[in-house]
Amino acid sequence: MKIIFIGVLTMVLSSVALATEKDMLAVVEQYEKAANTGDIKAFEKILALEDPQFSEYEGHVPDLIGKKGVYDILNWRKEHPEFKYKAVYSNRRAFLLSETTGYVTAICKSKSDHGENVSRVTFVMKRTDGEWRIIHGHWSNQLKPDKAE
Repeated sequence: MKIIFIGVLTMVLSSVALATEKDMLAVVEQYEKAANTGDIKAFEKILALEDPQFSEYEGHVPDLIGKKGVYDILNWRKEHPEFKYKAVYSNRRAFLLSETTGYVTAICKSKSDHGENVSRVTFVMKRTDGEWRIIHGHWSNQLKPDKAE
């Protein structure tokens, strides 16, 4: 009886973890859509900007970008609708660390008026009031093959 209970409990916990990981992957999908459309309202929903732990770091920027920096970028995008940007997040994998903490890794291929880029991305997520939101994002630019030597 004890073995059956442990087996059922393991199956239930596994299905909860899978559902939670799917929810985290859905947040990254929403992030991709918001990035490609410049949707400030969507970013405000996805990013936990009010959380004191929120920070973002992009590989080409030497300092952390906090709430103000994110709003500066979003407002710039709003003021420059002619700016073209397209990002595709692939190879997404979600990892649950606890009931309220997890992270998603991905490869981001982006193309804009400034050129093309490939980055490894990590989104650290926190679940508050039953919803996953991004509290930290990190982009590490990958070297182009001709510059890797």
